Amino acid sequence: MSKSLPSRIARLWKDFSTASVPTSLVTRPHVSHLGLFSLARRHSSSKLPRIADQQAVPATSPKSSYYGRRFTPHEDSVLLERRKQGLAFKEIGAELKKDEMTVCARYRVLVLLFGMNGTVPRRKRRYRGRYSASDDATILRMKAEGFKFSEIAKKLSISGSYDARQMLGRWRGVVLRERLSPASSPVAKPRRTRLTDEEFARIQKMRGEGVKWNVIADSWEEQLSVPTLRNLYHARRYVTAQTSADGRSEAHRRWSAEDLATLIALRDQEGRSWTEISQRLNRSRVGVQQRWFRLKKETKTTQ
Repeated sequence: MSKSLPSRIARLWKDFSTASVPTSLVTRPHVSHLGLFSLARRHSSSKLPRIADQQAVPATSPKSSYYGRRFTPHEDSVLLERRKQGLAFKEIGAELKKDEMTVCARYRVLVLLFGMNGTVPRRKRRYRGRYSASDDATILRMKAEGFKFSEIAKKLSISGSYDARQMLGRWRGVVLRERLSPASSPVAKPRRTRLTDEEFARIQKMRGEGVKWNVIADSWEEQLSVPTLRNLYHARRYVTAQTSADGRSEAHRRWSAEDLATLIALRDQEGRSWTEISQRLNRSRVGVQQRWFRLKKETKTTQ
């Protein structure tokens, strides 16, 4: 049987026939010969020592699986000694012919995991948003003196790959906040939410006389823009409305049969725009359009 198979399969089959197969594999009636062969192969190969385990590793030198070859006990002792002398990882890596990141990772493993003599320097990290008033003052002062953002981050003990970018964002935020603060603004714009009865009556009287909104805004005691003053007036008018002609009241939201008849009659007239129809009905143009299309849909469903 083995002569008809390729040489590699024949060799594996020979190993299978001579290997000690567990009884749990042999007593499986549902496993085919090919499946039994695969299971026996995995069983026999699992007992074989790995190539990495065959290398002699002294007990005094913990195994290292980092880049390149393993660290020897001599290299570990050199690494610890050079760190005690204050050398940087880049210099130690040049001496050991390894890259800086590998040497740094190996040193951390020796000190933190295996408890060897040495100290791992830890930098105080600062996350976004955790800035005090003194930090903001330091950022503004050092930036005005011409320091780089990376130098400012180092001064504030902010580490990370984007420390300079964080300083740039924080500096922009502080400058923008200083520019928009009420104390630095020439005129602080108050935020109005409503009009008093006297102010509403005054605007209503001036609007009845035909005075434009820009003239009303210029004659106002406070510095309010035309849109703000107009919105405050209409909001007050809608609240105090008694009829549909006064403003947008609850009764005005409901379309009466007379309003619908007027809408249909105006739409039948040629040349009538939505703006003209909304002015005749004292409603918004969007509201009139929505009611018209909804009316057409209701008419189609009833037919």
